[in-house]
Amino acid sequence: MSAPQTNIDKQKRRHRGPLFGIAAAVAFGVMLMAYWLVDEAATADSPGQNAAPAATIDPPAPTPRPDAGPPPPIGDPVVAPDVP
Repeated sequence: MSAPQTNIDKQKRRHRGPLFGIAAAVAFGVMLMAYWLVDEAATADSPGQNAAPAATIDPPAPTPRPDAGPPPPIGDPVVAPDVP
């Protein structure tokens, strides 16, 4: 089936606005991505620089208390108490 009324000039005129809006949105997205890439490149660390200062390294884990007892063996099932 073909369209009952085909007026190419009217269709061009009616599609001009939406096509312009789509093109503007694509251009805005490309410019935003270009800005982001340039900003990342400008603020990136040099290859010889450290990523984090030494003061931000996590301290070692605390040692367990002596009265805590040994940890449960791996693989033993946990038995739930009977509930009346």
